[in-house]
Amino acid sequence: MTEKAATFKKVMVGAYCAAVACVVLGLLGTVAGIVRAFKTLEQAGGADPAELAGSIGGAQLTTLGGWIIGFISLAVGIVFHIRYARERSLENPA
Repeated sequence: MTEKAATFKKVMVGAYCAAVACVVLGLLGTVAGIVRAFKTLEQAGGADPAELAGSIGGAQLTTLGGWIIGFISLAVGIVFHIRYARERSLENPA
């Protein structure tokens, strides 16, 4: 494997790992926000729609952020996967 192909492979693997990590962290933020919303509900002794909306809205923003960064990372991974495959095919023509 050439040095160029090895570099493409490292970037590709890193981008795929970042994509998965971003989505998981976004979902973790959602769970934390929902837990916060239920704690607010418990402490208030009832459902105040304004307080719940703020907690749930914050939870959804973490999910959105995780998905956006995850999709960008996935796109980078795909680009470098294609470059890696091309480089490997140039090394070993069939």
